[in-house]
Amino acid sequence: MNSYVKNVQLIGSGECDSNNTIGTLHVVHTLIGSVTRSPSSINGSQLSIRYKHFLVLLFLIPKDKDCQLIYETLTRCSKLGNINELFAFSIKNDRDGTSAPPWNYLNWDEEFARQGVSNEWKESNFNSNYSYCDTYPEKLWLPEKASTQMLIGSCRFRSRARLPVLTFFYKHNSATICRSSQPLSGFSARCLEDECLIELIMSANPSSSTLYLIDTRPRVNAMVNKVQGKGFEDSKNYTNIQFHFFDIENIHVVRSSLNRLLEACQRPQSITQYLKAVDASGWLKHLRFLLECSFFIAESVIRGISCVVHCSDGWDRTSTLIDKDWLGFGFKFDDRCGHLGTLSEENEKEVSPIFTQFLDSIYQLMRHKPMAFEFNERYLIELNENAYSCVYGQFIGNCDKDRKAADLCLHEGKLQPSSFVVWSNMYNQFDISLHPKEYFPDLANEVKQHRSLLNELNEIKDLRITTKTLSLWSFMDSRKDDYTNPFYNPAADLCLHEGKLQPSSFVVWSNMYNQFDISLHPKEYFPDLANEVKQHRSLLNELNEIKELNISASNYTPIWQSQLGVDDCSNPNCGKEFISRLERRLHCYFCGKIFCKKCCNKIGENESSKELTNSPIIMFACNESLLNLQGCLTLCDSQQCSTLQSYLDAVRKSLEAALCIRQFGSQVVERHNKPEVEIRTSKEVLLCPITISRNKQERVFIEPSINSVRISIGVKQADEIEKILCNKFSKFMCQRADNFIILRRKPLPGYDISFLITATHSEVMYKQKLIDFLIHFMQEIDKEISEMKLALNARARTSAEEFLKRFN
Repeated sequence: MNSYVKNVQLIGSGECDSNNTIGTLHVVHTLIGSVTRSPSSINGSQLSIRYKHFLVLLFLIPKDKDCQLIYETLTRCSKLGNINELFAFSIKNDRDGTSAPPWNYLNWDEEFARQGVSNEWKESNFNSNYSYCDTYPEKLWLPEKASTQMLIGSCRFRSRARLPVLTFFYKHNSATICRSSQPLSGFSARCLEDECLIELIMSANPSSSTLYLIDTRPRVNAMVNKVQGKGFEDSKNYTNIQFHFFDIENIHVVRSSLNRLLEACQRPQSITQYLKAVDASGWLKHLRFLLECSFFIAESVIRGISCVVHCSDGWDRTSTLIDKDWLGFGFKFDDRCGHLGTLSEENEKEVSPIFTQFLDSIYQLMRHKPMAFEFNERYLIELNENAYSCVYGQFIGNCDKDRKAADLCLHEGKLQPSSFVVWSNMYNQFDISLHPKEYFPDLANEVKQHRSLLNELNEIKDLRITTKTLSLWSFMDSRKDDYTNPFYNPAADLCLHEGKLQPSSFVVWSNMYNQFDISLHPKEYFPDLANEVKQHRSLLNELNEIKELNISASNYTPIWQSQLGVDDCSNPNCGKEFISRLERRLHCYFCGKIFCKKCCNKIGENESSKELTNSPIIMFACNESLLNLQGCLTLCDSQQCSTLQSYLDAVRKSLEAALCIRQFGSQVVERHNKPEVEIRTSKEVLLCPITISRNKQERVFIEPSINSVRISIGVKQADEIEKILCNKFSKFMCQRADNFIILRRKPLPGYDISFLITATHSEVMYKQKLIDFLIHFMQEIDKEISEMKLALNARARTSAEEFLKRFN
């Protein structure tokens, strides 16, 4: 295998296979976890690359010098010193002028309105501009009666000023979940303001007079923190409070546990050794502890008891929803995922797979409640990979403040009369006794330069994620069918019984930790197979409806290729190998074969939920790259229409089916035969639009309805001259639309000429003659533009020759 390193990607290219295609694997450099090289041997030096999404690559490099160079380069690329060097900040600049999908931040007002928060709670701007807690969002929901002085006191008493705030409200009984960090209590310290705030949280719930304080740490760990002046609340100072400790381990134990689990999964060994290694890793035990704590809190809230949850700093063991808790209330993604590499031992100790553990616990729940989740397993794996790859900006930064631009606005309050003073440095500049020893602006400049240096060394906190990077949610929304659970049932039972938390209920997530080891998995991924069956059944139903309307269904293929044993993309020009069974294999609606994502493109918000009759269809007519045209369902590479004649034949057959139009009896009198394809008031009378394409320029878009058909033609434009000539010809024709009965005065956007044929036209004129005219027009316009181009070139050549004669 040959390999070479680019500034953002490692690209490995394999030897040519029997089909003369070269497989290529692109991996973003931020996914590199570790790079090791073995001593050189007779055959060369072995380079091992372990990625954070559990891919392991081994390279055998003949020359020791080349191996050392690649090793140093990869090590340097994987350990960035500046967060702005991440891949997400460069990919947005390489979109070739195309607009980026919109960023949608979580709307906090809508979120808590969805939860149905009662009047006992209020939205507060206490943390505006992150003035008290820089890791919390600016908007907080707090008890209605909480005073500002009470909140300030609680901030000072809590680690990193993360005071107790509302994160979940259960509207059926007003029970709540609040999150915070550990108190700075030590063995004797107390805070009256914090005690009053806890009292208000408890009294805001009329369903119960008891409040649970949930410390997710083992009691031993909490006692160790007490020695350091932190710890947990003293039960003597809080009334009607019950304390509960849970054995959720810290980041260091979780990191070590996953490393041992990966070693067990990736090392060849006997079944006995494997089971012992999995048990010794403790990973499944940690998942069980995590879910036991979650189960206890959920059960308490259902019973009407409010809970305040904290660990040490209140972000590694208290998060639930990704957009609200993990991103909004802060989680150290930069540190835990090692976005800046591990340049020092201190940074290395901060790396821990906490987010992966969270996703794994959701997977364990999905196994027991497969119909309760709207998303599938691929969605979780995609989230895990994107948390480490930094291709999108969602998981960059440690808190909400890091991801937003600094507020540089001057508020109106700064322009009050009391803001103005006498300029003593001007009018008394030579009176040294009036001025301090240090000139403040110079001192401020020094501080500013020092701060700038620290930002470059430690992280640039003003990331402006929304303007500099792309949104992961926008990408996932465009591919919802890839992440939709085919078994989802909104009415499914969500209750998890205690029996489900038995040790035998937990399994190793092989699709995550061994996703690239194809030999361990069946050839077909069952959720994808279920999705394909649903789509195929929908297609067959549509075919039956189309046949009932006497419309030709020859463009659809009712027989689809089985996923079993399909290891490569069906496009001969692609030849992509499916290295993981979780890679999506897409069926083409026309040929029924299986293609990869690059060779099949779906456009729309959610094609899996659309009906075929409401979705335009493209018939691809050549071997070139797939078109990305608005309104297409699935594009495939086909060899059936590679010539002009086959292209015209496809257009003719489609027009014969589309022009089976008639007008309603009432339309003649009441509506004056208005074409339904233009007014588009009733979806029921609009049929399935079809695009027949020969290449990127030559295409015909046919939009049939019950009483009219609109035909739009895109003319071949190989260069700028043909584009100008086509534009002039199109304008010339449209200006004479009054004398050209079926010609539309204005072409459809993206096309050069459009025709509108109504039921009246098909009655007055012979249908076959209309079709013959359109086919003849398509042939003649190409010929006319070619002749105009030749004439123009001839005139240019003659003019040039006449001009050059002067110099002979």
